Amino acid sequence: MAGEQCSICLEALDGGVTALACGHRFHAACLARLASAAGTTATRRGALTACPNCRTVSRVALTPVATFSVGDRVEALWGQKWYPGEVDAVVDGGRAYEIIWDDGDDGEVRAAHVRAAPAPARTALPPVMAPPAPPPVPPPLAPRDIVPAAVADGDGGARGARTASSRFWGVTWYRRDKIWKAFYRDADGKCRLVGVFDDEEEAARARDQAIRDAGLEGKRRINAVDATGALVPRGWGDRSAVVAPDPALALTETTSKFWGVSWDKTRRRWQAHYTDANGKLRTVGLFDTQEQAAHAVNAAIRALPQHVQRRRNINPVVDGQLVPKKRKAKGHAPDYATRKRRRDERAAAAPSTRTRRPRRAVSYEEDPDFEL
Repeated sequence: MAGEQCSICLEALDGGVTALACGHRFHAACLARLASAAGTTATRRGALTACPNCRTVSRVALTPVATFSVGDRVEALWGQKWYPGEVDAVVDGGRAYEIIWDDGDDGEVRAAHVRAAPAPARTALPPVMAPPAPPPVPPPLAPRDIVPAAVADGDGGARGARTASSRFWGVTWYRRDKIWKAFYRDADGKCRLVGVFDDEEEAARARDQAIRDAGLEGKRRINAVDATGALVPRGWGDRSAVVAPDPALALTETTSKFWGVSWDKTRRRWQAHYTDANGKLRTVGLFDTQEQAAHAVNAAIRALPQHVQRRRNINPVVDGQLVPKKRKAKGHAPDYATRKRRRDERAAAAPSTRTRRPRRAVSYEEDPDFEL
């Protein structure tokens, strides 16, 4: 129809026209844009589109929206090869393109066989080589005989300062990170990391608390605490202050004066041990003096439940001083060899007059009711 216009774009219907079932005609590209804006789902049979004039729903085949415009540099597939060219016209709103090849020929190519031309490659400039940085100057090494003040005083809390080994159970020094790490073993026997700390005592307390939270108290070794609440070190440091018993003294002087303390001949130190809630013998550690070992034993026993503490021997403390355990007089509580010797002497002096009657065997002939 001469002078007919598209109701969507208000331009003349000169080409690419689509007629709906109601009889109204529009540009195919305009209907495609309208269907896309309305969110209509397209299928192979087309899409349901309402007529802009009478709102009659019709199924139409939508044409794609043009991806390229006139004058764009593209590559088009001709045969089995891609050739560069320029878009001369857009056919049916983007269904196809008329391409002018670089050699002057032209032809119509489907939109699926047209792609954007690659950007021209840029010539990469050679990188500017910066002069190599000078190697870092290592810090001067401290002499091996210089000991930090925190180490000399026994303070493991300073960051970077440490003793030869940790003074507490479950604490390890990491030289690379300059930190203390606390570990413990869970109920399955796996090693668990509690955390990293700057202070050695803080790591020990966190490790002990983790054991209590896991319900393993009495099953895992816990650092002892004295009456003032301070942690008692293991005492595996300098052994110059070890007070060893004199073998020339009497037996009562060479043995320990406190409960749970004994002399370790191999390591030549005083060993502290106690019996836990399960009846197992636990070793607290090795110490320089008997008094340190006795305080460690008391602290370990106080960590047990109340009903277990009443069945354990705690070293009494009066005015801050440990009271040695009482010993029986000479001749009391003899050892096993003495008791056995005395029993043998009594048996030899007064033999028993009681005679045991031998047991007679009963045969089947004597007792017919006898069952074997």
